[in-house]
Parts: sequence; structure tokens; C-alpha cells
Amino acid sequence: MKNFRLFLAALLLTFMSTFSSAVVDRAVCSASDSGGTSCTVAQLKSAINEEVNAVDARATMVLGSTSGTDTYLASVTPTLTAYADGQEFRFKPPNTNTGASTLNINSIGAKAIVTAAGVALAAGDLQSSTIYKLMYYSTSDQFRIELNASAVKGAASATDNAIARFDGTTGKLLQNSAPTIGDDGEMILEVGDTDDAPLKFQAGTNLTTAEVGALEMDANNIYGTTDAGNRGVMLLEHFIMLNANYTLTNSGAEQKLFDSTTNGRLTLEAGTYEFESTISISSMSATSGNGAFDILGAGGATLGTVLYEVNGIDGAVATVGSGSHLVNNAGQTPTNMVTAAVSTEMQATIKGMFRVTVGGTIVPSITLTTAAAAVVRNGSFFKCKRIGSSTVTNVGQWD
Repeated sequence: MKNFRLFLAALLLTFMSTFSSAVVDRAVCSASDSGGTSCTVAQLKSAINEEVNAVDARATMVLGSTSGTDTYLASVTPTLTAYADGQEFRFKPPNTNTGASTLNINSIGAKAIVTAAGVALAAGDLQSSTIYKLMYYSTSDQFRIELNASAVKGAASATDNAIARFDGTTGKLLQNSAPTIGDDGEMILEVGDTDDAPLKFQAGTNLTTAEVGALEMDANNIYGTTDAGNRGVMLLEHFIMLNANYTLTNSGAEQKLFDSTTNGRLTLEAGTYEFESTISISSMSATSGNGAFDILGAGGATLGTVLYEVNGIDGAVATVGSGSHLVNNAGQTPTNMVTAAVSTEMQATIKGMFRVTVGGTIVPSITLTTAAAAVVRNGSFFKCKRIGSSTVTNVGQWD
């Protein structure tokens, strides 16, 4: 109602301009007056101007006569005489910025233009002939970009189906992320390189009830579920394998089984591991073609439970003979693998589990029963995979 009265009063000004001393009854003498106070024409003019200025302060003003690069000049009509908190402006830069930028409207004073997050502009943040909505913040004495179509719309050169992401520093929405989502919903990850893996999990807490298709990771393993509630371990396997024959030292002391790496040594975290090894050795002593296997060797890890079985023979490769079978739970104590005979060759396959209670290294090793410059054949291997913590007892729907 107050604005309606002002509108009527404005229409009357033309007729009352010559009566400077006239008194207008029940008009509005100020923007805060609800009416009913007698006032002069001069007071009425002042009230109208006060209201118009208030409307201007709330309206979005369109800036004209813009010029400059980085240090922008602009004007607005009616002439603005001061900046006020919350003022909004539509601004079309004549030139793309090359770095931090300022804006000076009607020569009131140059103020920094910053992102919505209050960060100084980088080169290209303001594109020529693009319309931006700016708001003045009196507390920081800055113009902030409130709306910028180009910040939420990918450029014409944007990768098709790219996933949009935010920049944590500038708050801007970026395009051309490497992962893409196809039109049929399939996700395509980026190509891995020496600095970044295409996909990374973070250790967390597994679902209370495993869901079909879920991939999870806790501090021990990565898990997958193919049927409701039946979670399984996705095993990551370590292995070492000879690519050429390896001649052992002619000694009865314990020594590494593999020289594919300098030390034949593997670093493991605490946990429970399943392992398997097949070794083929020739040029052994004819007195006793036998040897004791040791998982730890000269390693520094602390082992708990060790349980494995050995199927082997003191005989040549591809020879059918009376093999031997051994089950060993003697912990870290090396144990001869086969029933000794006079053959100079030994073949053995070892399978079992061991727990690492304190993380460290293992060096799969052998102690020859009788010293010889024996040869571990090309193709011999050892592999192990972590299945859980050092105290794990089960994974899956056991009851």
C-alpha cells in the first residue's frame, strides 16, 4: 500500500511543482512513515527518492560502458554513488581476464572480483562477452561471482560423457575428468600411470549384511559379494619364480631358494597367509638328496601358526616313484621334505597356511641335508596371498 501511495504521489508532483510551500495531507513523508503525517512537496520528493534508492539497492543493476582487461571500468544509470552490501550487478567483460581482477563502477573505487568462494580469479575465469552476476560483500569489500553460466556448463570441447567435478580451491565446477559414464550407464576409468591408479579404495567398515555386487575394503582385505550375505575375499597374490637355473652355495647352512631378486625376500604385513611352492632341485649329493624347507629363513617377521603339507620325491623329474607325504606344524622349525634316497634330485610341492603376528620379511629357504652345489631349476616358484588379519578365523556365511 505504501508503494502505491508513492506512485500516486509521483503522478501529482507535476501538478504541484510550482507550489513549493504546499502541504500534502496524509501523504508519505519518509520511507519509514506509514502515512497520515502532513508533509510538504519537498518532503514528498525526498521520500520518493529514498524509496527509489532502496529499490535500486535491491534490484540487479546492468553495467554498461565496460572497458579494460583485469582492471575493469563500468558505469550504471542512474548513477551509483556508493557500494552497499548485497548489491547485485550484471557484468559482461569486454576482454578475458589474465589474472586477479578488479571492477570500478562510476569511479566509486576499484574492488576485487573473486570467485563465489572468495578466491582471487585465475586467468580465464572471466570470459569476454559472457554475462556474470556479481554481488558486493561489504565485509570483505569484494565483488563475488554469484552466477556464471560458463562455470557450470562445459566448453564445446568438453569430453563426451565426462564426470563433472569441483575444484576444492576455487569452488568451480570443472569438466573433462578422465572417468566417463557411457550412454548405457557403463563407467570407463582413466588409464593408470606411474602416479595414479585408475581406481582406489579406502579402508572402512564392511556392510553389516553383504549385498549382491558389493565391493568393499577394510583394513585387511578387499571383498566381493556375488550372492546376498555371502561375502568372499578377493585375494591379492605375491609370487616369485625362477627364469633360469639357480645354483645354491655348496653348504649345509640355510640359504634362500630364489635369486629372481637380489635377496629373494618378501615384506609382509601382519596377517594370515595361504601359500604354495613347487621346487625342483638337481645336482644334489648322492648321499642324501634331501633338504629342509623354511618359510621365514633369514627374514625378520614374527610367525605364529605354521601348518603345511609336502608331497615330494627324492628322484628325477617326471619319474613315477614312491613319493613321500609330510604334514608339518612345527612352526618356524625347518623340516626335511622328502624321504631320503640316493638320487641327486628332489621334487616337492608345498601347500599350507601361516600367520604373521608382527609384520616384516620372509625369505623362503632351504637347508641341504648334505652340502652340495645343488641347482634349483628354472620354473620353481613360491606364492602367497593374505586372507585376513593374524587372528582371522572365517569369512563367509559360516554358522
